[in-house]
Amino acid sequence: MYWSSDQYPGMARRSRGERKAILDSAMKQYGGGSRIRLAVVNLATAAIMIALVTSKLGTWISAAPVSDWRKWAPLAGLIAFILGAYLWEVNGPTLTAVNRYLGDGYTGKPRT
Repeated sequence: MYWSSDQYPGMARRSRGERKAILDSAMKQYGGGSRIRLAVVNLATAAIMIALVTSKLGTWISAAPVSDWRKWAPLAGLIAFILGAYLWEVNGPTLTAVNRYLGDGYTGKPRT
């Protein structure tokens, strides 16, 4: 499992600028829907946070002692959801796009 796209085998020993160029080009060419998925996760997170603030649950959670796990469980679930969505994106569609891009005869210059 990769925690970042910098850890991909095809990105090893490359400069930061070259890794960014490869990732940008790969996502443009093969990463269809990645931005939409990211927007959905961000919107879902924002909606949940707005709901917490407007329903006074945010105050209820922040006033809870650490030992009261029932109040902290929803927040931990939201954090797990965001982390899971990120890791799924890094290890699934983004990895596939980079592998396909590098397998298509990468020449060292970003494609347009």
